[in-house]
Amino acid sequence: MDNYYNISPLERANWSFLKMGLQKSWRHAYNAYVLGMQPSPTPAMRRGSLVHLLTLEPHKFSSEYVVAPDINRRTKPGREEWDRFVQQAGKRQIIKQDDYDEAVAIAANVCHHTFFAQLSLDPTLQREKTVVWDMLGVPCRGRMDMITESAVVDLKTCADASPEQFRRSIYRYGYHGQMAFYRDGVGVDDAYIIAVETGGSHEVAIYKMSGTLLSEGRDMYRRALDEFKGCATLHDTLQEDAFPSYSQEPVII
Repeated sequence: MDNYYNISPLERANWSFLKMGLQKSWRHAYNAYVLGMQPSPTPAMRRGSLVHLLTLEPHKFSSEYVVAPDINRRTKPGREEWDRFVQQAGKRQIIKQDDYDEAVAIAANVCHHTFFAQLSLDPTLQREKTVVWDMLGVPCRGRMDMITESAVVDLKTCADASPEQFRRSIYRYGYHGQMAFYRDGVGVDDAYIIAVETGGSHEVAIYKMSGTLLSEGRDMYRRALDEFKGCATLHDTLQEDAFPSYSQEPVII
């Protein structure tokens, strides 16, 4: 399923859509992932995407990215040279040399970690694997960073990979919901997160999701699926407010 990102979540729900619907509103999720009204990626998101590609699919770098040369664009010849470079780059994303060097260093630390090295030797390992399944009557899909016959593994960039701080990140960003959603959808035993720090010396930590976290994550994705089914039913009957925004009534917080 090479057109993974072109599939509407109304056809097959993905985690990003479900999480936004649950944590923000279903109107936000609908606008972002059905109507394509997503905000521009933040610098942190762009860096994370680059690190993912360099770590998991480095052979694709030259077809998706190009490093900007050192050109003085304050001069007319420099501006002309830059225009030629941009034209040659085509649809590839232009990145700065410093950003590329940093992403390479981050990816290298992940690749040199014992856990990742051992994982890479698993004959059942698949990278950037699209998986589809049905959950609670909802067609679902997921794009797994790495998957083996016994585990699903996700790569996360972060500011702090220490156990205390990363546990907070898990709850803040709903990683436990994502990992439970993937684990249960794929039907494997374990779920791991490779957390790598984007600053400093780019230290790496490996976290295995506990039964407690997976149980909480399962409750999270099931709640999201139940709410989505209600929205989808209304949408099928052409109800105007099928995907509601924030409550019209005051909410006690």
